[in-house]
Amino acid sequence: MRRGDGVRRAERPEPLQGLIDRVCGILLSSSAPVMASYMAGQIYSRTARSGRQRLEGETASPPIDAWQRTLSKIKGSDGELAGLMTYLEQIGPYLSWYRSRVGPFASVNFEKSHAHSTILGPGGVEERSDVQLGVTLMAPYCRFPDHFEKQRRVFLFLSAAEACLRDREWMRAEPGTIVFSDAGDKFALRCTSEPVLAVWCQLDDRRR
Repeated sequence: MRRGDGVRRAERPEPLQGLIDRVCGILLSSSAPVMASYMAGQIYSRTARSGRQRLEGETASPPIDAWQRTLSKIKGSDGELAGLMTYLEQIGPYLSWYRSRVGPFASVNFEKSHAHSTILGPGGVEERSDVQLGVTLMAPYCRFPDHFEKQRRVFLFLSAAEACLRDREWMRAEPGTIVFSDAGDKFALRCTSEPVLAVWCQLDDRRR
């Protein structure tokens, strides 16, 4: 992958295809929630055809310390997550980062301590309108605002975190934990001394 190529339609670079393969492979495993596997199957089917690849620089920087700290820790582990992180690190220079607005119960440091990036989807490394796949990064001692999901979404946690779904008890999400949230579900996310890195994906109704 090289910078400056602009928007083009072509075969996917290996890191991008490898990332899609790893994410969908984990979500299609027998240990994944049924709805997460269902969505992964749909995503894998739709991404058989590549979109427009946007190989340009980032628009904002993530919390760099948290990014590098998390990459290094997960890459040093064994299994599927380590392989996934290798591809994510290679794609890293081409990610455009953005931030969410503050909301209910967000930590005071929220604005400066989190970032999102879209890998597949509008404004992503691969521009398309039928699928979204991205990452969320949170620095230590950050809490994401409580919010209601607009669409069905699957989260694959690459590092430890604490999540709360539908106002239930807070759950400990270990690396590799998969959480499915339905449209309309209330969702909350927080972390303590370790940063959070999670992959998320969803289906869009509009086809490109």
